[in-house]
Amino acid sequence: MKRILVVMLIVFCAIPVAFVSAASGNVDLSKYHWYTSARVYGVKTSALTNSNFYDNNPSTNIKFGYGGYYYFWTDFTDNADAATVDIDALRIEGSSSLTGLTTGISLYNSSGNIMKQISNYPLNTDIPVNLKGVAGIAMNSSASNSDNYIFIQELVVKGKSNALVPDDPAMYKVNNLVAKRDYGNSFKISFDPVVGENLKLYNYYLDGAKVATGMQTFYVFQNVDTSITHTYQVGAETYQSNNFLSDIGHFEFPPPDTTPPGIPKGVIVSPDLYKANVIWDQGSEEDLLGYYLYLDDVRINPTPVLTNSYQLVNLDADKDYSLQIVAVDTSGNVSEKSGKTNFRTRSLLSAPLTPEGLVASPFFEGVTLSWLPSTGASEYSIYSDGHFLVKTNSTFIKFSGLENGQSYSYQVMASNDIGDSALSASVFVVPQDNLPVDVSLGYDLSDLAKGTSNWFASTWPILAFCVSIPLGFYVGNRIKGLFVS
Repeated sequence: MKRILVVMLIVFCAIPVAFVSAASGNVDLSKYHWYTSARVYGVKTSALTNSNFYDNNPSTNIKFGYGGYYYFWTDFTDNADAATVDIDALRIEGSSSLTGLTTGISLYNSSGNIMKQISNYPLNTDIPVNLKGVAGIAMNSSASNSDNYIFIQELVVKGKSNALVPDDPAMYKVNNLVAKRDYGNSFKISFDPVVGENLKLYNYYLDGAKVATGMQTFYVFQNVDTSITHTYQVGAETYQSNNFLSDIGHFEFPPPDTTPPGIPKGVIVSPDLYKANVIWDQGSEEDLLGYYLYLDDVRINPTPVLTNSYQLVNLDADKDYSLQIVAVDTSGNVSEKSGKTNFRTRSLLSAPLTPEGLVASPFFEGVTLSWLPSTGASEYSIYSDGHFLVKTNSTFIKFSGLENGQSYSYQVMASNDIGDSALSASVFVVPQDNLPVDVSLGYDLSDLAKGTSNWFASTWPILAFCVSIPLGFYVGNRIKGLFVS
């Protein structure tokens, strides 16, 4: 009896705090010790505020049943007295009509992930759990009709509470916080991520006022006054509601840059029927932002082009145009316009473009040529070593009767009724004795035999070696068998 009175006194004294704790052994941690105002996983329902669930009075209850209601308990990470619980067992005290009723319990860790789920739990019986670091519990039930229900009187948690470990300021210190000018009247801060696992978010401060929150390790302060010095700071906020502030940084915009970038040079326009490709020399300025293009004195790109190339589209065929380019830097300074580059789009009756993509593939005493179609071309002329060979309306041709080991060069020119293109770039090729014969060219059997013989002559030693070694072992083994029984 004396021992029972001592236990009751301990429980009574523990009611105002978050959890009963003990140096050893199991302690019943009834639901009435749990804080209901802390962070919740899932939908917050009336069950959180219904004292019947945690009043330590078995005569009051909550009815689970038809409708599949889901009741959530809080976790412990926001509780000043307990972080998690090491649970040995749970016990659901109550009564039910279990026919057609499905029940379940889910246990969560401090990251909100499910650690364990228990389906169709028994009533008034200890349910083994044996989990450490439980931060939240949820219960659910669903029924086929309103006649199926469960009356839960109390949820008893058997285990030991774990004291909340205070945040270590060193783990949430913001290091390497720096600032640099961004485009226009903006500047950007960046810093190393903090290493504390309990980080909730970062707070970004400008001139002493918090302007934003987020999880990124950088932030851009926009539309700020460029005439004054600004202060900036970052706070690492944890789930324990601590906000560890970094050192205060200072940023001053550099004096206004009034020097424009250099005039773009080396402008080349390659026109087609309804479009034209433009390239130019890349500027060398460190603060260069991009380029604007003017077609017939009208700017055509609303934002700067960040590279040194551009494609003009939606042009009219057979029309004259002029193009100019200006460079712009990060301070908004604009260069003078480049000199006008005049060009004319191609017409439907223009000479074709120069063929591109010429490829030469050698074979025994021959070569195969192929190239990309040229816009407007009706036929192609093939040249070898500067001499005309033949015309074709295909983009593929073969030549035979060449001398193996001799180097040949080839070019292609496209033509139509209007005129000829320039010759393509040269390709060089050397037929070889050890290359296969191209049978499709109409070689006779002697040519085929000759080509095959030349190819085989270079490979038979390898084949002979690969066959002779295992054959030698096999013959030796058979001879040995004649003398060994």
